[in-house]
Amino acid sequence: MALWQHLHGASVHFPIALLLVAVAFDLGAIVFKKESWRTVGFWSFLLGALSTLPAILSGLSGVYGWFHIETVYDPTGAHLLQHRNAGLIGGGLSLALSLWRTAVRDRLKGGAWILWLVLAVAAAGVIGFAGFRGGGVIHGE
Repeated sequence: MALWQHLHGASVHFPIALLLVAVAFDLGAIVFKKESWRTVGFWSFLLGALSTLPAILSGLSGVYGWFHIETVYDPTGAHLLQHRNAGLIGGGLSLALSLWRTAVRDRLKGGAWILWLVLAVAAAGVIGFAGFRGGGVIHGE
């Protein structure tokens, strides 16, 4: 297995973890009325969104052959397509949400805050799904 494949796998799990931590702290800030938790949520989400870039770039650069999944594990390419698209959608959404949150830096109120949180949960979920599909691709499922 090439080093690039290992870098892709390693770079994927870090943003997933950070985005999930961010969502947990943001939900905790609402539920437990701890405003300081929003700061942790903000920085976790920002770092998680930025760290999707190496995962996306390494995945796009290797999608045409370094896993050899298109011939060995995934002859139809269906799993790989779902994996790639979910990664792009989740990464793009998390980057857009982090820009939005950075632009208004904890001035989100009411409906905007709920919308942001719902979209953040969606971004984390889609990126998690991308990882799940990636596991399926590798194991031929």
